[in-house]
Amino acid sequence: MKSSGAKVFVMMSGGVDSSVAALLLRDQYDVTGVFMKNWSPNTWQSLTDCPWEQDQADAAAVARHLKIKFRSVNFEKEYRTAVVDYFLSEYRAGRTPNPDVMCNKEIKFGVFYRWALAQGADYVASGHYARIVQHDGQARLAKGVDATKDQSYFLWAVTPAIFERVLFPVGELTKKQVRELAERAQLVVAAKKDSQGICFIGHLNVAHWLRTELGVKKGAVVLADGTVVGEHDGAHLYTIGQRHGFKITQPAALIRRLQVESGHLPILFVIKKELAQNRLIVDNRPPATTIPFYINQPQWYDLSVVNRLNKGETVTLECQVRYRQHVVTVEVASSVGINHNSQVVVRPQATITAVTEGQFAVFYHDGLVVGGGIITVGDGKVI
Repeated sequence: MKSSGAKVFVMMSGGVDSSVAALLLRDQYDVTGVFMKNWSPNTWQSLTDCPWEQDQADAAAVARHLKIKFRSVNFEKEYRTAVVDYFLSEYRAGRTPNPDVMCNKEIKFGVFYRWALAQGADYVASGHYARIVQHDGQARLAKGVDATKDQSYFLWAVTPAIFERVLFPVGELTKKQVRELAERAQLVVAAKKDSQGICFIGHLNVAHWLRTELGVKKGAVVLADGTVVGEHDGAHLYTIGQRHGFKITQPAALIRRLQVESGHLPILFVIKKELAQNRLIVDNRPPATTIPFYINQPQWYDLSVVNRLNKGETVTLECQVRYRQHVVTVEVASSVGINHNSQVVVRPQATITAVTEGQFAVFYHDGLVVGGGIITVGDGKVI
């Protein structure tokens, strides 16, 4: 017996997580599984292995097994504009984008969410490892139970009010428990490997794709003291913390300057990009810093944070600047002379790794997402 007559549209990607989400909701709601076709690899067939046809078939097979309704919808045009064009334009500007954040904001909980409600859905659901909890009378985004799979970082930009009509069934489970449920229910995707690629694109050869779309502009790879040690394909194609994709042409100079053992080239990390000079600055230590940085266009879930910033107070929060990176305690304050609604300053209280312009900083308190924003270094000067 169903405990609710509410209609739920579940985003079914053909993977185990969304399939178990549908399984968990099936006996509580009137469930419809929906496969979104958002990417056609025809243009870049040689660059991606996006198996959308197999994924759609797997999603349909699970829906049949669960005896729920199933539909497919095509949002390729919207995905191209909101995610692919954004991805390319950010790299073109020398910043590092996060397409999964934009996919969640603009497609899954944007275009799809509005479409589902127009089709009569009361709720939408997905296989995200995150939770929706009630806090001070509001539906708030929180970390998933499985810390190794938590995906709240990718969801921070979703309009907060939307979470009133969103369900994340697997957010209360570990990945191991999800696999076990799939096996017990004899779902055909129980042993299917997780997708590690970009949202809806799959295992895209990003380096090749960017060079094809944005072109190559050879430049120097240098150490912090200006010693030239190699060559790259264009500073705009790289990201802070990257340790591959460039060529070492002066190994002797590298070994001498870094004072490392002869004959053993160290792993090198991009620690800075000089776009005007088309240079990459590298070092054999990852780019870790306690230097403050800015956040543009912050979105706050917690009004108390906004009120304190309005008063000129400093707010202590936990901050994550990369997916699966450990959170670091930071102090957040309004930027001097700048409206806090458009920019705030973040002061790390411990070493933080790979702070990268264009990526997103997400703020937490007691496991709840407090807010987030776009990392910027402005004109390149530290503060």
